[in-house]
Amino acid sequence: MNTDACVRIFYLNGTSQTRLTEYLNSTAVSIMRPFPAGLITPVGLVVANPAISGNAILHRNFSNPAYHGSVVWSWQLVAMAKGIEKQLDRCNLPSRSPSKPDSCNNKVV
Repeated sequence: MNTDACVRIFYLNGTSQTRLTEYLNSTAVSIMRPFPAGLITPVGLVVANPAISGNAILHRNFSNPAYHGSVVWSWQLVAMAKGIEKQLDRCNLPSRSPSKPDSCNNKVV
């Protein structure tokens, strides 16, 4: 679990409705779950979260002293927020637009 999704969600402009809905939902779930079950902490999103991997090597390599570990980078928090904002803005497209995601009408997402 990591914030690499922030880049993809910012540039995502896909129209495969099932894949898009699943991706947006899984990204939102990983963001909104409090650390260590997810990525959110009181100070922002952690870059990587090895907590649920069950792999001792990942736990050591992605700890809080690691550069790409359980640390907070402000740029990734901003990129994730802008990416989600961009995806939500797609809900303002006309109903007939092929780029308007089905997830706009999905209360779970």
